[in-house]
Amino acid sequence: MLEGWQASQGKPCQGGGGTCLGRNMMQRPDQADFIGGLLMAGIGVFAALYARHYDFGSARQMGPGYFPVIVGWLMAALGAAIAIQAVIRGGEGLKPALFPPALVLGVVVLFGLMLDRAGLVLTLLLCLFLLTFMSRNLTLAGRLLASVAITLFSMAIFVGGLGVYLPLWPAILINGG
Repeated sequence: MLEGWQASQGKPCQGGGGTCLGRNMMQRPDQADFIGGLLMAGIGVFAALYARHYDFGSARQMGPGYFPVIVGWLMAALGAAIAIQAVIRGGEGLKPALFPPALVLGVVVLFGLMLDRAGLVLTLLLCLFLLTFMSRNLTLAGRLLASVAITLFSMAIFVGGLGVYLPLWPAILINGG
């Protein structure tokens, strides 16, 4: 009974395994939300402090620094609230996975190395096909279909819509050797 009263009052628990502030004190915080909240708060503080160099103005006549400062502090407060909630709520720890970040980094490097030599079409097809391995739910046909669809969409946007000049095919196919 005493432990329940102390938990409702936000006081430290007595004994080893009491529940305080709605969670077991031995439970780890939800690390994903905690880290995300801290990053969000840090970016918000940075934005608010960086924008101090601009004229702030007033609510009636806003200067160029008004909006970034207000949004930065709101972002910092929201990030802090997310981090605090993650500590109170608790949750699972992060299960670090090396494969997804290494795959993305490798594909970015591969894209940079291949684009001039293989052209946009083959580079996108290969890189996107490799990235589909981040999903365990796709079949081979699904991987190929996703790669082709995103390649066509990317070509439509960058080459057709924006007019960005990129070699579409390898020079050996265009020049014949």
